Amino acid sequence: MQQTFGRKFPLVLDEKSSPESEAAAADRLWNEREVARYLNVSVASIRRRRLLRQPPDFVKVGSSVRYEQASVHRVVQEGRREAVRD
Repeated sequence: MQQTFGRKFPLVLDEKSSPESEAAAADRLWNEREVARYLNVSVASIRRRRLLRQPPDFVKVGSSVRYEQASVHRVVQEGRREAVRD
């Protein structure tokens, strides 16, 4: 079974996968390259947003910077605009 979280990150699950393993995959932290690829922007843009304290929120794990998927998805939802109809 294949599920897609976002636009570009398919998650391939074997037939024996449990709901717990699917939830764990959804909670996985992304690095800045993965976030940039998902949002279709450069890594430099992600770093600039972090420097300016703009979303998505990040987590420091030791010296590494990581992003929660929910925070990245929230950035997309907050940027969504409804088309104006005549």
